[in-house]
Amino acid sequence: TWPTAIIHFLDADVRIKTPGMPDVIRNLCKAATIGVLGGLVYDADGVQSPYNFGPPINARWLLALVPQHWDHVVGRKYKRPKPSKKASPQGRWPNLSQKPQAQDTFYVLEGNMCIRMQLLKEIGGFHPTMQFNEAQELGLKMARRGLRTRFDPSFAVLHLAIDVRGFKKRLKHGYKTAVYMFRQNKKHLPKHGPTN
Repeated sequence: TWPTAIIHFLDADVRIKTPGMPDVIRNLCKAATIGVLGGLVYDADGVQSPYNFGPPINARWLLALVPQHWDHVVGRKYKRPKPSKKASPQGRWPNLSQKPQAQDTFYVLEGNMCIRMQLLKEIGGFHPTMQFNEAQELGLKMARRGLRTRFDPSFAVLHLAIDVRGFKKRLKHGYKTAVYMFRQNKKHLPKHGPTN
């Protein structure tokens, strides 16, 4: 029914890996303090995405993004069974060398993400022009409302990564929205938080 309906956002190029996913999601969304719930996303080669969840865009985010991406790429190229990345602080970035753990975070990937329909309506939906980093904006809205953004690997998808936009467009929109969210987070988030 409308007041309790949950919207599950999935990328068009994913394949569902978890049987009975709707029931799993309904059970995980029972906690009233959860605003956004994100599931596990595997890349096309079966490795968990290094961006399943993460911190708000800020200077520390940028410094952490480079090694996070680099380790993932190098780990794939040389086909290491486990990427060499050392353990990251709880709730910051996925630790690619360990089994994914459920945890509160700032944002989750939009390609396997859930939110109550009523809540999405109350916050005015997604930003009307953002084509990247929409989950960052949702994370900011949740933080301002005192709600949690939660990552849980109990429901998973395989992302085939079919590129319909092209590298140049992705780079352009990715940069534009990252700068926008950097400014928004700096303006609206507490000076010393959130730490996730």
